[in-house]
Amino acid sequence: MRRTGVAGLRCAAGDGEKAGDDFSRRAFLASTLAPLASVSLVYLAVPSLLSENVRKADWYKRFFADRMGGMDNYEANIKDMKLNLFSLMKADDTVVELGAGLGPNIKMFPASITYTAVEPNKYMHAAIQQRAAEHLEFDQDQLILQDLRSVASGSADVVVSTLVLCSVADQNEILDDVLRVLKPGGMMIFLEHVIEPYDIYPTPGNVAKYQWGKAFYRAFQSAMSPLQAALADGCHADRQNSLTHSRTH
Repeated sequence: MRRTGVAGLRCAAGDGEKAGDDFSRRAFLASTLAPLASVSLVYLAVPSLLSENVRKADWYKRFFADRMGGMDNYEANIKDMKLNLFSLMKADDTVVELGAGLGPNIKMFPASITYTAVEPNKYMHAAIQQRAAEHLEFDQDQLILQDLRSVASGSADVVVSTLVLCSVADQNEILDDVLRVLKPGGMMIFLEHVIEPYDIYPTPGNVAKYQWGKAFYRAFQSAMSPLQAALADGCHADRQNSLTHSRTH
């Protein structure tokens, strides 16, 4: 009986080691595949759940306005670039800002300009009003509009657009309206993110000098664009820019 008991213990110990090995394998697979499965589900589900029609809903506009409040670090990183662009403005310019968001650019504009913000998301209007009141010298007759089509033709010296054209449905339509709004000789100041332009495929002839990093980044932008558009109110990571083509006033 004692020997049988020992044999039984040995057998149990042997099964335990096997079970431990199996558990380790399952744990490894779970730790590896679960994040991939989760990411895949998010990637597939979110763009469908947050479609273009859903993003027109009031709750989504509020959600996006709240998320925009977390852009401080990003704004700090591109501040110098913006300041360089905005230095082209004159103190007495009439400025229309397209897609003003929460108004982060206002404090970088000359304080004496006449300013109009075009921002369709009403949940961002309070922040625009506050920043304009803090920085601009004059009360504006018509500070915020929801549509660029409401701006009078030939009324602006400068139209500003920063990180906006990535989100609009029709870039050419917007740019035609910008031309309408600008005075003769007026200027559009823009800052946009676009898809990596390196669109070359590897071949036996170029593989030695092929720029894999740029190619991978372009592919990543294309892959992530549907998810980014869903979470960032239509912002596309893989958008080409119509401003690369010549447009004259």
